[in-house]
Amino acid sequence: MKRLSHLLAGVLALAWAAAPAVAQSGPRFEIGGFGTFIRFDDAMLLDDRIGGGGRLGFHLNRFIGLEVDGAYLGPSTVAGRGTLWSGSLILGTGGRFDLYALGGFSRLDAGTTVPYNYHTDGFHGGVGFRIGTHRLALRAEGRALFMPNDNFAGSTMHLLGSLGISLFTGSGTRAREPQQPQPAPREPEQAPPQEPQPLPPIAAAPDEPAPIAAPARRPLPPPVRPRTRGGVGAEQIELGVFGSFTRYDRSFELKNQFGGGLRLGYFLSDRINLEFEGGYQMPVQKAPGIEDATFALGSVSLGYNFPVGGRNTWYLLGGFTRQQWGDFPPYEFSDNGVHGAIGTRLFLTDKMALRLEGRAIYAPKTNSGTAPWSGQVIGTAGLSFLAAPPRQRVAGGEGGRAYQWYWGAQGGVFIYKTNLQSAYYDPLVGGHWMITKKLTSLYVAYEQAFFLTNAAALIFDPSAETTGRVRQVNFSDMRRIMIGVLAHPAQKVIEPFGGIGFAMMQVLEPSPDCSADCETLSKASEAVERAESAASKAFFWVMAGLQMNYSNKLNVFGHYVLTSSSRGFLLEGNTHTFQGGVRFAFGPSKEGIGDRH
Repeated sequence: MKRLSHLLAGVLALAWAAAPAVAQSGPRFEIGGFGTFIRFDDAMLLDDRIGGGGRLGFHLNRFIGLEVDGAYLGPSTVAGRGTLWSGSLILGTGGRFDLYALGGFSRLDAGTTVPYNYHTDGFHGGVGFRIGTHRLALRAEGRALFMPNDNFAGSTMHLLGSLGISLFTGSGTRAREPQQPQPAPREPEQAPPQEPQPLPPIAAAPDEPAPIAAPARRPLPPPVRPRTRGGVGAEQIELGVFGSFTRYDRSFELKNQFGGGLRLGYFLSDRINLEFEGGYQMPVQKAPGIEDATFALGSVSLGYNFPVGGRNTWYLLGGFTRQQWGDFPPYEFSDNGVHGAIGTRLFLTDKMALRLEGRAIYAPKTNSGTAPWSGQVIGTAGLSFLAAPPRQRVAGGEGGRAYQWYWGAQGGVFIYKTNLQSAYYDPLVGGHWMITKKLTSLYVAYEQAFFLTNAAALIFDPSAETTGRVRQVNFSDMRRIMIGVLAHPAQKVIEPFGGIGFAMMQVLEPSPDCSADCETLSKASEAVERAESAASKAFFWVMAGLQMNYSNKLNVFGHYVLTSSSRGFLLEGNTHTFQGGVRFAFGPSKEGIGDRH
């Protein structure tokens, strides 16, 4: 162990010495391998394990990036082989010692032997650092995995540590190091002066005035960017992840609980900002024998900021909050309310801030049935990345956003219901292509929703005589493919957009309940066919959203998607999706006649 610690210290020292005092800029890819050590929740009854894995990341700039990773958790005599897959949003400080925070979605395949031969979905958050050169870096990380609905142990929390090497490729560039001043060149020796030669006479043109020299043009001053106060400024974008602790209304009889969430904000000026936030928790009942609840909330806020010194900003905010409770009675209802909050941002760097907040939510009328009104108190702590003000760009033509091929990633909340269940809120992630023209674009997307709890619906089945010719179908997860046309009517830094199109939605793993009326093979086969037929339908969709053009290449957006209903589908009525994401243009979508290949 002593030799290992000495070796690690030597690698760190070598990487630090080799690291140039410059920053990486521009988009780039990260490819890495790492070893892992996982400590499972005590309720899992599993020993700690050592494994390894790999990661692939895309860094939009030196502060923000997206990443997917997969890990083999090592063999176990009890559970067999286990794997872990994750998708993350990373916010870093940049520089040769890059301290970062990350959060996102995780899928855990617990093992291959009974009773661990299942997978479960959840969330993760963590911190880590990279240290090294602009091409090669040592990376160490610690993260916590929260699985709200583990099939074996209920709600679980696992701890994962990793250590590995990362290689960076792509179009990222380094700032040049300052060069040493060069000695001034010697002036050449001057030749002796010669006698001036007389010039030949020039005949002046009669009646022609002498030309007037045009005045020299003065160079235009550089554009003035909005001044910032206390670290925030007009047109800045705030992206953040946070952990939360909630004290619930006493009438709900719930224990205080930890959770987490994401936020997206935009500064209308250096004082006023608009913000969207989503959070999720799994509160536990105080009384034994009652099913635990889930608590998801989304809010929109208007904030007022005031600086205190150069590295600190305090703020007040208020707005609307939608609370969704589930999954079992008596916690199967939704409430609308208002909220107010006070908080502070402590800037660690010019772009990264520690954000602390206290918030109170008031619902003037609650559907819980336990009280006429309700109130929750939430404290949060997290990291926020403040992007620079968006740069103005050409509306169209060469150098603008017209005729560009954008690749993007998005994530959000998918809202649905069935004829057996009320509205459910589950995470949804995906990717898309957007090929722009001048005021329109072609949009193609692939997305998948991960249901945190198994869903159920009833379908018509004439062979199910004992249950009234209906049969229950259980299913989990949903995927969809979307294609349509978007319109961008206002070519501005912040622009609205909307569109229409068609989608194919498929519910995954439909399983009919054959506990009755499946005594023959033909009846069982018919039940399976009817369930699969009700699991896939075509739909019409409408989209509306806002896009922040951070540059000609990088866009940050948020949108809402409404899909039509379809008769005989396992999901009943319309579905709703709230999403946010980023997209980056990798090149033009058309070529001119003279373009070289």
